[in-house]
Amino acid sequence: MGGLATYGKQTALAAILPNGTNAYVGLPFTLPSDDDGTGLVEASGAGYARKAHSAWTSIQDGTVWYRRNTGSVTLAALTAHLENVYGWGIWTAITGGSLIAWGPLLDAGGDETVKSFFPTNQPSFLANELKVGID
Repeated sequence: MGGLATYGKQTALAAILPNGTNAYVGLPFTLPSDDDGTGLVEASGAGYARKAHSAWTSIQDGTVWYRRNTGSVTLAALTAHLENVYGWGIWTAITGGSLIAWGPLLDAGGDETVKSFFPTNQPSFLANELKVGID
Protein backbone atom coordinates (compact mmCIF):
# COMPACT_ATOMS: atom_id res chain seq x y z
CA MET A 1 0.00 0.00 0.00
CA GLY A 2 1.23 3.52 -0.80
CA GLY A 3 1.08 6.65 1.28
CA LEU A 4 0.69 10.38 1.01
CA ALA A 5 3.70 12.40 -0.05
CA THR A 6 4.53 15.56 1.90
CA TYR A 7 2.49 17.69 -0.52
CA GLY A 8 -0.47 15.33 -0.14
CA LYS A 9 -0.33 15.52 3.66
CA GLN A 10 -0.09 19.32 3.64
CA THR A 11 -2.94 19.65 1.14
CA ALA A 12 -5.19 17.18 2.97
CA LEU A 13 -4.77 18.94 6.32
CA ALA A 14 -5.32 22.38 4.79
CA ALA A 15 -8.51 21.10 3.14
CA ILE A 16 -9.83 19.65 6.41
CA LEU A 17 -9.04 22.77 8.48
CA PRO A 18 -8.83 25.65 6.00
CA ASN A 19 -8.01 29.17 7.09
CA GLY A 20 -10.96 31.54 6.88
CA THR A 21 -13.57 28.81 7.28
CA ASN A 22 -15.01 28.15 10.71
CA ALA A 23 -14.52 24.84 12.45
CA TYR A 24 -16.10 24.49 15.89
CA VAL A 25 -14.10 23.53 18.97
CA GLY A 26 -15.84 21.77 21.83
CA LEU A 27 -15.38 19.54 24.85
CA PRO A 28 -16.26 15.83 25.15
CA PHE A 29 -17.11 13.97 28.35
CA THR A 30 -15.75 10.79 26.71
CA LEU A 31 -13.20 10.15 23.98
CA PRO A 32 -14.10 8.04 20.95
CA SER A 33 -13.55 4.30 20.99
CA ASP A 34 -12.99 4.28 17.20
CA ASP A 35 -11.61 6.62 14.51
CA ASP A 36 -15.15 7.26 13.24
CA GLY A 37 -16.01 9.05 16.51
CA THR A 38 -18.03 6.20 17.98
CA GLY A 39 -18.34 6.58 21.73
CA LEU A 40 -17.60 10.31 21.93
CA VAL A 41 -20.11 12.05 24.18
CA GLU A 42 -20.01 15.82 23.94
CA ALA A 43 -20.41 18.05 26.99
CA SER A 44 -23.82 19.61 27.52
CA GLY A 45 -25.56 21.96 29.90
CA ALA A 46 -23.84 24.52 32.15
CA GLY A 47 -23.99 27.15 29.39
CA TYR A 48 -21.58 25.06 27.29
CA ALA A 49 -21.34 25.80 23.56
CA ARG A 50 -18.79 25.10 20.84
CA LYS A 51 -16.56 27.98 19.75
CA ALA A 52 -15.86 28.92 16.13
CA HIS A 53 -12.20 29.04 15.07
CA SER A 54 -10.80 29.66 11.58
CA ALA A 55 -7.03 30.19 11.85
CA TRP A 56 -4.67 27.22 11.49
CA THR A 57 -0.96 26.68 10.87
CA SER A 58 0.73 23.68 9.25
CA ILE A 59 3.89 22.34 10.90
CA GLN A 60 6.10 19.29 10.51
CA ASP A 61 7.46 17.27 13.43
CA GLY A 62 9.68 14.50 12.13
CA THR A 63 7.65 12.59 9.54
CA VAL A 64 4.28 13.83 10.86
CA TRP A 65 2.50 16.88 9.46
CA TYR A 66 0.13 18.76 11.77
CA ARG A 67 -2.44 21.49 11.57
CA ARG A 68 -2.55 23.53 14.81
CA ASN A 69 -4.71 26.39 16.02
CA THR A 70 -3.26 29.84 15.42
CA GLY A 71 -4.23 31.98 18.40
CA SER A 72 -6.16 30.88 21.44
CA VAL A 73 -9.66 29.41 21.43
CA THR A 74 -11.80 30.50 24.38
CA LEU A 75 -15.27 29.10 24.95
CA ALA A 76 -18.09 31.11 26.54
CA ALA A 77 -18.29 31.46 30.31
CA LEU A 78 -20.05 28.53 31.94
CA THR A 79 -23.18 29.03 34.00
CA ALA A 80 -22.77 25.89 36.12
CA HIS A 81 -20.23 23.23 37.08
CA LEU A 82 -19.05 21.06 34.15
CA GLU A 83 -17.36 17.90 35.44
CA ASN A 84 -15.25 15.15 33.91
CA VAL A 85 -14.14 16.69 30.63
CA TYR A 86 -11.70 14.31 28.93
CA GLY A 87 -10.70 16.06 25.75
CA TRP A 88 -11.37 18.37 22.85
CA GLY A 89 -13.17 17.92 19.57
CA ILE A 90 -13.43 19.87 16.33
CA TRP A 91 -16.72 19.74 14.41
CA THR A 92 -18.04 21.06 11.10
CA ALA A 93 -20.97 22.95 12.68
CA ILE A 94 -21.88 24.93 15.80
CA THR A 95 -24.37 22.15 16.69
CA GLY A 96 -24.65 18.70 15.16
CA GLY A 97 -22.32 18.45 12.19
CA SER A 98 -19.54 15.93 11.73
CA LEU A 99 -16.60 15.31 14.02
CA ILE A 100 -13.38 16.31 12.22
CA ALA A 101 -10.79 15.53 14.90
CA TRP A 102 -10.40 14.95 18.62
CA GLY A 103 -7.76 14.60 21.27
CA PRO A 104 -7.29 14.14 25.00
CA LEU A 105 -6.72 16.96 27.45
CA LEU A 106 -3.09 16.97 28.57
CA ASP A 107 -1.49 18.23 31.77
CA ALA A 108 1.73 20.29 31.91
CA GLY A 109 3.79 17.07 31.69
CA GLY A 110 2.00 15.88 28.55
CA ASP A 111 -0.03 13.17 30.31
CA GLU A 112 -3.75 12.69 29.69
CA THR A 113 -5.91 14.35 32.32
CA VAL A 114 -9.55 14.99 33.23
CA LYS A 115 -10.75 18.51 34.09
CA SER A 116 -13.73 20.05 35.79
CA PHE A 117 -14.83 23.63 35.20
CA PHE A 118 -16.76 25.90 37.54
CA PRO A 119 -19.37 28.59 36.92
CA THR A 120 -17.88 31.63 35.13
CA ASN A 121 -14.86 29.56 33.94
CA GLN A 122 -14.11 29.95 30.24
CA PRO A 123 -12.48 26.75 29.01
CA SER A 124 -9.71 27.68 26.60
CA PHE A 125 -6.88 26.33 24.51
CA LEU A 126 -3.68 28.28 23.96
CA ALA A 127 -2.25 28.72 20.47
CA ASN A 128 -0.91 25.43 19.09
CA GLU A 129 -2.64 23.22 21.73
CA LEU A 130 -5.13 21.69 19.28
CA LYS A 131 -2.97 19.49 17.07
CA VAL A 132 -4.35 17.36 14.21
CA GLY A 133 -1.87 15.23 12.30
CA ILE A 134 -1.20 12.87 9.43
CA ASP A 135 1.83 10.59 9.64
